[in-house]
Amino acid sequence: WNRMFDERFPIRVVRALSWAHSLEFCDNLPEQHAACAKTRPFVFHAGEATNGTGKREMETLAKLGLFASNSVMVHGVAINRESVKLARKQGCSLVWCPSSNLFTLGKTLPRYVLKSGIPIALGTDSALTAEGDMFDELRVARRISRLGEQHLYRMVTDVAANVLCLQHGEGTIQTGGVADLLLYRDRGVTPARTLFCQTPEAVIVGGIPQLLTSSVAQ
Repeated sequence: WNRMFDERFPIRVVRALSWAHSLEFCDNLPEQHAACAKTRPFVFHAGEATNGTGKREMETLAKLGLFASNSVMVHGVAINRESVKLARKQGCSLVWCPSSNLFTLGKTLPRYVLKSGIPIALGTDSALTAEGDMFDELRVARRISRLGEQHLYRMVTDVAANVLCLQHGEGTIQTGGVADLLLYRDRGVTPARTLFCQTPEAVIVGGIPQLLTSSVAQ
């Protein structure tokens, strides 16, 4: 882990978290969650099924106390209105991977979940099942959900930072922040719109350029 994501890696990788795969593939999920500090996110797959199995899994997670303020459920396709209410009450979050859900399950989160007020970050899941990179995922999310560009923009900026319990200005541009930035040419449109019509000219981590297009590097 440390060798792979050392200072030469061109983006920052969040390390202050705990994770387990899922209730199905982890026989001590509640114990792992209990061992995770409440100030750190605990990330795990949940509700990754469209039949009764997925619904029963969400019910089991609720009984085990896994709907918690630091719980970050990946996928959650089986979540229903009752689970949504519990998630909002307990303050847990979701990671939405729409193209992967459509590829593997034929469906994804319904619009009422996306508009429920639950903190939802956009994810790509595995490259084996996803559309491509995060920019591709944004376009898929917009096409299938009809969510506004600003709503989707926040899923990859400040809302995503909050889901991961980041507290040093991540997901925003501010004085004294971490200065992890994507730079785009100013075309006179909003930052949210820019994500859908341009590609980055530079990647900056901690104020230091990591990747540059040839035009910017000259």
